[in-house]
Amino acid sequence: MSDLGKKLKRISKRRHKMIVTEGVFSPWGEFAPLPEIVELAKKYNAVLMVDDAHGVGAVGETGGGAVEHFKLRGEVDIVMGSFDKALGGMGGFLASSKKLAEHLRVAARPNILSSALSGVLAGGLIESIKICRSEEGAKLRSQLSANADYLRKSFNNLGFKIVGNGEVPVTPVFIGEEAKSIKLAEKLLEYGIYSPSFRWPAVPKGESRIRVTPMATHKKEHLDALLQAFSRVKEEFKL
Repeated sequence: MSDLGKKLKRISKRRHKMIVTEGVFSPWGEFAPLPEIVELAKKYNAVLMVDDAHGVGAVGETGGGAVEHFKLRGEVDIVMGSFDKALGGMGGFLASSKKLAEHLRVAARPNILSSALSGVLAGGLIESIKICRSEEGAKLRSQLSANADYLRKSFNNLGFKIVGNGEVPVTPVFIGEEAKSIKLAEKLLEYGIYSPSFRWPAVPKGESRIRVTPMATHKKEHLDALLQAFSRVKEEFKL
């Protein structure tokens, strides 16, 4: 935050300033410090945009994402997200003031040159959002969190280094070398576990990891099968 503050201070006299951040940093399994970022945006009169692709549907009281988790609705100028993760569809969205939304409809090239969502897909997404906001959605998020906690504790017991603080249902397993991470992911696939290597340039060189994200519908036997596969590759790769 200190570095962001210094940069904003350096350009404080400029008319246009914009802060862009993710709501959930999935490679690190942590929330962005949104309350502090909001305060800096206010202090330096900067527009704040949050990419909440990994938060929408998965966190927040009604699945509203990281912005809702921190109770910051109305404090963020632009929220964008994905329909193809927790909501199970395709495409994405950008939520903003009506004035900005109308401007982007005619000025944003990706929007101008894109086709609209199909009616079937839009209908399915509406139902997904309804589920997120319902009691069923709350139960699913609770189970998702429980599954992630179980994996995190089990990985620690197996001797793996886990990245992040457990605030979000993403469990990055630290590997290190890019080549080893790629081969490990390939071996996991042989054991029936699809969990790709997450490596440079998405993370710094030498800090590759296997990003594990459970589903709310995974049962304990599914999670145990994953852990058994990781235990096998740990021995084979001498991690």
